[in-house]
Formats: sequence, structure tokens, C-alpha cells
Amino acid sequence: MSNKGKFYILSSIISFLLIFFAVVVSDLITEEYLVSGMLSSSYF
Repeated sequence: MSNKGKFYILSSIISFLLIFFAVVVSDLITEEYLVSGMLSSSYF
């Protein structure tokens, strides 16, 4: 396999991981905000 092919595969894997990480983090953040918002609205 040529270096160009290896670089292409590596970059695609990295970009996929970055997107996956961003989705997971944003999902966690929104969940946390929703939970804290529900708690604050129900208690206060």
C-alpha cells in the first residue's frame, strides 16, 4: 500500500473518531443540562 493510501485511511479514521467524540460529548452535555434544568424547575 502506498503512503497516500495509508494517510487517507488514517485521516478518515481520525475524523470519524473526532466526530464520534464530539457527538458523545455534546449528548452528555445536553443530557446534563436537561437533568439539571428539570431538577431546578421541579425543586425551585
